[in-house]
Amino acid sequence: MTYGYVSGLRPVSGSNIYFIRDCLGSIKIGVAKDVLRRKRELQTANPNELDVFCVWHVNDDFSAYEIEKYLHERFADCRKCGEWFEENAVIGYLRHGTLKVPTATHYYSFENCDW
Repeated sequence: MTYGYVSGLRPVSGSNIYFIRDCLGSIKIGVAKDVLRRKRELQTANPNELDVFCVWHVNDDFSAYEIEKYLHERFADCRKCGEWFEENAVIGYLRHGTLKVPTATHYYSFENCDW
């Protein structure tokens, strides 16, 4: 199965893996059904402007959380706080073209995000 970058940020079946960026060089990697709602929730507690940098859609919630965990482990050395990571490390990883992310059952492939 292959799922690519999606521009639709509203609720969908399955889940979205989102990359939300602040203006100070951090990117949050998380899972949400409604990415715009999640951005608003994060913005309430953050004085810096946030923007949705990239979204990947996954058809099932379990795989979305597995992928999120994989990405958090992948960027553990670049963690700033919680689920926030150094922007340069994340962008460098995302720019490598199609990404293969393992889950319990198979690899998901994701195309580059638009920037």
